[in-house]
Amino acid sequence: MTGLAEIDSYYKALKLSGRRGRPAWRATDELTRPHEAAVRRAAFYIKVIKAADKGRRNGRHERAIKQAIEYMKEKGFHLPNRESLEYFLRRSKRKTNSN
Repeated sequence: MTGLAEIDSYYKALKLSGRRGRPAWRATDELTRPHEAAVRRAAFYIKVIKAADKGRRNGRHERAIKQAIEYMKEKGFHLPNRESLEYFLRRSKRKTNSN
């Protein structure tokens, strides 16, 4: 299991030193479109968990999703809809591969 503190520190490290506060999309999306913000947050956690997972490749996707949702539940974040999350992950993968 990936250290959840690593995920937090990785997320904090993404902030630019010259800017203060949270990433731009979080301030408004968390309030106006919480389901979309939850999907993006979960996708980020899944990406980090998959990168840190050194276990067997078989079933890595399912393990990462379960771990990300457990972490979000533990932290009290809004949980994403599973279908929306799968669709977002599939779409974002297709965008990166087409370049």
